[in-house]
Amino acid sequence: MASTSTLDDVRSLLINSGNIAKLNRFGSTSVLTPVDEVISGLSSAFQLWYSSEVSTCNKDHADCRHPSFADTIEASERDELVVTVKLFPSDFDPEKLEEAVTTALKELNVGHVDNIILSFPFHSKAGSSQESMKALWKRLENLQKRSLVTNLGVSDLDKPELEVLYQAAEVKPYLNQINMASCCVLPKDLVSYAKDKDIKLVITGDPRALVTQQTLGEILSIESVDSGCWNPLWTIRYRSVTKYTGVIRHHGYLVKCAREC
Repeated sequence: MASTSTLDDVRSLLINSGNIAKLNRFGSTSVLTPVDEVISGLSSAFQLWYSSEVSTCNKDHADCRHPSFADTIEASERDELVVTVKLFPSDFDPEKLEEAVTTALKELNVGHVDNIILSFPFHSKAGSSQESMKALWKRLENLQKRSLVTNLGVSDLDKPELEVLYQAAEVKPYLNQINMASCCVLPKDLVSYAKDKDIKLVITGDPRALVTQQTLGEILSIESVDSGCWNPLWTIRYRSVTKYTGVIRHHGYLVKCAREC
């Protein structure tokens, strides 16, 4: 019997796509963009959760995960895998950043991840954003000290931004992902600086913000849900690959959102 519950009393949602690396999850062999993939993965999980008995909820927070999509990392296979988490926080709040990491660990059933890549939120004032960047990075450094992560990387920092972060960091970034949508050649100053500091430059197709309010509206596109009232707090993409073959074993998304009206 399908649930008739709504989300009227819920103030926050955590949506877990589950492992979309499983065969035939989307019923298509076409290659999706990162945004299309996150929409497909999270919306299918949310809709199935909402239409089933587990959507019966009358509390402030709801965890939207469906048993058929559940696929945590088994303890017996953990040492064979490299687990990478990419964080897309919607603001510069270190508490939300740490919540995102600890939630990912819980959802994946692991005690630590090998790599965390941080995509910094958009900012409007350069001076204040530098301090905000440092504060987020400091929180990641604290997580590393607690052995929750091994390596820390960043995404879409230009040379001045990368230099500011590198000079302030106790734990230096090992990687900087670059989206090439707006240009076809990496800036020479960035290439030179990364080489000098032994920072890998890796091309990515990810936008700086993976789930926006508009994207979230598509994810929550159910007639009885007022998707316009919800805003994303943070998004995570997780992936595990086998150490020696590079085969993807787990691949999915988490998003936490809050009701604003």
